[in-house]
Amino acid sequence: MRRCKVCNSPHRVEYEQMYLDKGMYVKDIWRYAVTKYGENISYPAFSRHFRYHVKQALEIQKKLDRERQALIRKYLQKDLYIAEKLSDHLEEIEERIAEKCKKKELSPQEEKMLLKWLEEARLTIDQILRWRDKLEFPEISAEDIGDKIVECMKDFPPELIEKFLERWKQYVESRKHH
Repeated sequence: MRRCKVCNSPHRVEYEQMYLDKGMYVKDIWRYAVTKYGENISYPAFSRHFRYHVKQALEIQKKLDRERQALIRKYLQKDLYIAEKLSDHLEEIEERIAEKCKKKELSPQEEKMLLKWLEEARLTIDQILRWRDKLEFPEISAEDIGDKIVECMKDFPPELIEKFLERWKQYVESRKHH
């Protein structure tokens, strides 16, 4: 089997760049090779090289690009699904907290339950913030989140709100060190 003369040329990369990047015709590249470098390569050899070696490599590259895009879409869909679940979880916790906040007096057990739900909300928010780094979401500051939670807690006893704010401050500080 004969070896491809264009593949063996020291100027192969330049010829392929002319074809791929500059969109030059094979005939023009062949003339360039003969004129500039005195290459003893026939036009049919150039034509075969671009048909069988370059176009084939291009098709392989296109196929790989399509597969890469499909894989990216698959992972993005998975990430979006997780983000939606986290958001649903946070909404459910918010509804539970809002329901309890409607009551004027809370029993110690109910206060404990609210603290548990707030902890769940904090953990969910933590997960959302981690996923936000992977996905493009609008910027949400920890201060904004804390303000929204305190707004939901406006009917809570002041000492419970203070306890939350203290924990929230510790949480924000710990996130800064990560």
